[in-house]
Amino acid sequence: MSGRGEGRSNSLKPILAFGLLLTVISVFMMTTPSLPIWKPLTPVLGHLQYPWRFLTLAAVGFITLAGALPTLLPPRGRRALLGVAALALLVVPLPTIPVQRLDLPDAEAWAPDRMWREDAEAGQVGATWTGEFLPLTVTEQRWALGRAREGATDGPAPAARPTVRLTQIGYARYDLEIETATPIPVRLHQFHLPGWMTEIDGRPVRTYPTGELGLVTADAPTGSHRVNIRFGPTPARTAGTALSALATILWITLAWWRRRAGRGLSAAAVLLLVVTLLLGLNGLGQRTRQPIQMQAALEDVALLTGYDTVHARGQDALDVTLYWFALREVATNYKAFVHLVGEEGQVVAQHDGDPVGGFTPTTRWRPGEVVADRHRLPLPPDERGVYRLKAGLYQAEPLRNLTIDPPSPDGRVDLGEVMIR
Repeated sequence: MSGRGEGRSNSLKPILAFGLLLTVISVFMMTTPSLPIWKPLTPVLGHLQYPWRFLTLAAVGFITLAGALPTLLPPRGRRALLGVAALALLVVPLPTIPVQRLDLPDAEAWAPDRMWREDAEAGQVGATWTGEFLPLTVTEQRWALGRAREGATDGPAPAARPTVRLTQIGYARYDLEIETATPIPVRLHQFHLPGWMTEIDGRPVRTYPTGELGLVTADAPTGSHRVNIRFGPTPARTAGTALSALATILWITLAWWRRRAGRGLSAAAVLLLVVTLLLGLNGLGQRTRQPIQMQAALEDVALLTGYDTVHARGQDALDVTLYWFALREVATNYKAFVHLVGEEGQVVAQHDGDPVGGFTPTTRWRPGEVVADRHRLPLPPDERGVYRLKAGLYQAEPLRNLTIDPPSPDGRVDLGEVMIR
């Protein structure tokens, strides 16, 4: 027994030495006596920005020491110590954890409107600090992303208006049919990241970032074409997935081969999880939708290519998503509107404002950009039956609706009938 204990102690000495040495060096590098080391190595160590970043390495050293020390105890004492330590880690901090209740009504819990509003007010994206998570191709200041573009000017009108049909949309795909007399860019309202790829008539074409927001962009040539833009794998992600899958298979094989209590069940659970994730990566369960087709031009500003409707979750309201295709840059922040109209032409519900919850003013639109613009129409409790939807863009000062083509008597695009149940 003494030989086994001595062997265990000797095998742990390198681990304890590593943890102790790493801790001592890391703590030392955060003190004034370490200045003689910092000064000559500033070109290298200066990238850390702050000496307290050595706390990360100190934590690794402490964890190593904490994990190795209990193994020096007899098995019964070791288990008791680990149990008490685990319980203490769970229970002791509880009274000190601050708790602040966030009351969210159902309407805000199921929709992004509140996040859009708070982001716009605070000048951020994603409800938290996001500057370090933006792609390098985004050159705009993060606080200005959702605000009107400074210095915006009216761009030239297209020489010939294209025809754009948005045939299918998914979380990571856009399928379009385009007829154009001149080459035009096609842009998504998405940051460009490695993995975005485009096929035109089944042939791969270059996909690249454009503008201050680094938008996903591809060039469509003259003629009639099918444009398919998707987010897919990259060599790095494929290699990482393959290595992860191989490591998981190896772990499952070893666990199943030893057949100790619980390991077979654990192996089966991990295998099921991995298979589910791989199927998800290959598109299983990813929903797509087909917008209701429209072809309406609002002057030379944008095309309204389609829309879709769905009953809002959490409240008695109708969500109407308009799909715009920008034709040129504009210097005016036009407002978008959607009206729910009764049998006698009266407006029973409406929503208007800057597109995409106020987070994408039209001065941010670039030619060829596809913008999904959702509007929530609160429904009066006693209104049920068949109604019509009307939509458009208007200028606030002086107040006027942008003219549409094909024209309509009331200057609004007639989207068609909708049944309110």
